[in-house]
Amino acid sequence: LPPVIGAYIDPATLPGLVIDDEHNDVQFIGKWTKGEGLKGYIGNHYVYHGKGPKAEIHFKFQVKQSGKYEVRLAYGHHKNRASNTPVTIRSSQETKTVKINQQIKPPLKNGFISLGAFQFEKNQPIKVIMSNSGVDGNVHADAIQVLPIE
Repeated sequence: LPPVIGAYIDPATLPGLVIDDEHNDVQFIGKWTKGEGLKGYIGNHYVYHGKGPKAEIHFKFQVKQSGKYEVRLAYGHHKNRASNTPVTIRSSQETKTVKINQQIKPPLKNGFISLGAFQFEKNQPIKVIMSNSGVDGNVHADAIQVLPIE
């Protein structure tokens, strides 16, 4: 049988830099709703927003060493989620937007999906921005994880 996933995953137990939706460096645009119904989330809860008025969540961070990093996003999948959630990774080196189907279970451990590999420079501002622009369902945000690529 698959392992039982508890309601709460402590961000401090995960490798790399993990920024939960409760972190001080997270900025919300619009009114996001806190949720705990989909178990296995990072931290004390997750947040979600429907279609309609503009909504964004900005996960802000910096890396301590210049290099290549994988950026991952944690979300809870559900049939009422958007199949086309735009997620933009913005650094001084590049800006890239990917579309995530949040109706499908994230393939990586602890509910993460990879957004790709990026070159980041030490002490430069970086943002991962999720938006409800043009979505066809609810946008679900939980945490991001930034892992160095050896």
